[in-house]
Amino acid sequence: MTRAERDFSEGAPHVTEVGADGQTNLSARESILGDYREFGYAVFSLPPASADPTAALLRVAADLGLGAPFVPPLYRNRSDLYARTGVNLLTVAQAAGSQGDHPAFQSRGPIEFHTDGTLQDLGEIQTAFLLCLTPAAIGGDTTLFAASRAFTAMRAENPHLAGALLGALLNDGALSRHATIGDSPAFRSGPVFGVRNGEVLSRYSVTPRDKWATEEVEFLAEARRALEAHAAEGSPYCAQIRLEAGQGIILANDRVSHGRTAFEDSAAGSRRMLRALFAGRPGSGEC
Repeated sequence: MTRAERDFSEGAPHVTEVGADGQTNLSARESILGDYREFGYAVFSLPPASADPTAALLRVAADLGLGAPFVPPLYRNRSDLYARTGVNLLTVAQAAGSQGDHPAFQSRGPIEFHTDGTLQDLGEIQTAFLLCLTPAAIGGDTTLFAASRAFTAMRAENPHLAGALLGALLNDGALSRHATIGDSPAFRSGPVFGVRNGEVLSRYSVTPRDKWATEEVEFLAEARRALEAHAAEGSPYCAQIRLEAGQGIILANDRVSHGRTAFEDSAAGSRRMLRALFAGRPGSGEC
């Protein structure tokens, strides 16, 4: 395989140290960009003395040429979920006896593989950041699935069905997303994968809010099963990472799907993560 085609079984990014304010020098930027190109994600770490993690996250993003965060339209009037900076805090709702009204942001349960922004156009949100403020006492690991690479591999593994399976996944009605919050819940239907300028883009998502049109699109059920085999634990297309306090991940959101294991908090505090989405790629589109 070439450098750009390596799967997760062949290694993993190392943790790139950045400045306390998120400033990245040339060496750090090259390290992050190299890992992002090779694996579809990169991991960075802030020093313990970082006083403003939100500002540091935004500085890392700015140094990588990503600009301002993208806030999906569904959340632009939700100040309880997104700050004015465009960064949102993921943590369990603190109200007694309440789990909040967002099924992912405010829960401790596992989250299936998904692509952020499936209510947007395919490939519109190219990059996602997660920065750990406080890890869970148990669990809460980030799970990754190299969906675009798995799609490409299917062409070689199922030559007698490849055209039919891949065609089903490229169908414009294959995958629909239903929002579960808001006064007028949004809906978007589109393909699971797309090919743009020779690059395979993904919106692979298998959460309860995602509907696969397996009864309407021929061969889509078979294609989904083939992908699920690649997304199973132990697959070379999957990885699992525990982020410690001050560690963050920069993810190719339109190529690598992500999820989370269930977790338990401690009496000392709850798991807290900062999250931001970006329309571009690190390196001003060079990745």
